[in-house]
Amino acid sequence: MKLLELLLSPTHTIPRDGPAETNPLVEDGLLDEAQLLDVRSDAITQTGGLIFDLRSALEFTRSNTAVIVARGVRNFFWSGPPGATTLTAWSVASWSLSSGQAMINIEISLWPAPGGLIHLAAERTEFYSGDAADLDGGLDYEGLQRIQLTGAIPDWGSCFEVADAFTRGPVDWWHWKRRACKRGPERFVPD
Repeated sequence: MKLLELLLSPTHTIPRDGPAETNPLVEDGLLDEAQLLDVRSDAITQTGGLIFDLRSALEFTRSNTAVIVARGVRNFFWSGPPGATTLTAWSVASWSLSSGQAMINIEISLWPAPGGLIHLAAERTEFYSGDAADLDGGLDYEGLQRIQLTGAIPDWGSCFEVADAFTRGPVDWWHWKRRACKRGPERFVPD
């Protein structure tokens, strides 16, 4: 599948539990040092998505890519200084998640200093980690243009194989059940 399919199709895949220690929807700080690569929102479906390169993350060793998909977005906010160069590697300095009033709130602080901030509030949040296919090269952006990074970093057009998936918030059970019946048995454990 392409990463974009996770964002656009709410019933594309049934989240399955991975190891609890790799669930950033429960544990703060699991995305520390991962690089935020892309932020996208779809106003029509009130959906937001973020792509992270996990190759520099401190806690993830089994996967090279993570995607956060937020459904029922009520607030999606980016704040940050202009980059010092054409391309800026925004690394996660801190990650926290809280819930209240039927909303899931995510705050992501980014560096380099003076840093950026993302705030996201949504009814449901999904986290997927896995491998984007055929990544080559490293994470050094110096002197490059964005088009030159194609194939070196994950993007919405990258082929992706889900290794672990988690969800937090209400799930449209009718779609999940119908989808599971068509695809065969898959494990899903609600929060």
